[in-house]
Amino acid sequence: MPRWITLLRSAGVGLFATGTDLALLALLVSGLHVPVRLASVAALTSGMAVQFVGNKLLAFGDRSNRWLAQGVQFLGVETLGFLLNIALYDLALTHTTLPYFPLRLATTSLVYFFVCFPLWLRIFKPEARAEPQSS
Repeated sequence: MPRWITLLRSAGVGLFATGTDLALLALLVSGLHVPVRLASVAALTSGMAVQFVGNKLLAFGDRSNRWLAQGVQFLGVETLGFLLNIALYDLALTHTTLPYFPLRLATTSLVYFFVCFPLWLRIFKPEARAEPQSS
């Protein structure tokens, strides 16, 4: 599958994961009055779970049984992404007066396109898939 199709599919998964993130963030901050920095952690965690399953199955079409190995690798990338998201979001909150939603969209987009997606290509690369080969 061409890389641009994988990117489009992954972006679609990312939109759904971001929607999950934002919905939980809004519920926690605006509905339950949880402090925004604490709510951010819970919201990002929910987005990570959606990202893994969606990218493995939908974006990369990976049907291998390598769930555990890929999950550990994905968790490593997401841990890096998570820490970058927290730091970048906190930095943006500290240095701007923009509302928390646009800031979340901007910071998570930067981390997604420049850190996570390039590393996911290595995790779900075709050579890593357990597909039968024809003789």
